[in-house]
Amino acid sequence: MELVRVKSKFQITIPVSLRKAACLKVGDILDITFENGHIVLRLVTIARKKS
Repeated sequence: MELVRVKSKFQITIPVSLRKAACLKVGDILDITFENGHIVLRLVTIARKKS
């Protein structure tokens, strides 16, 4: 478990170990929900539109 602090604009920083484990990159989109008393982040995969 890693602890993060909620900043003044309700922002958090995802720890490096979790970013690496989830293969997060700048520009990725996350879905955020509140489930059973927990904040849950899920990486969203968006298919590119063929032109």
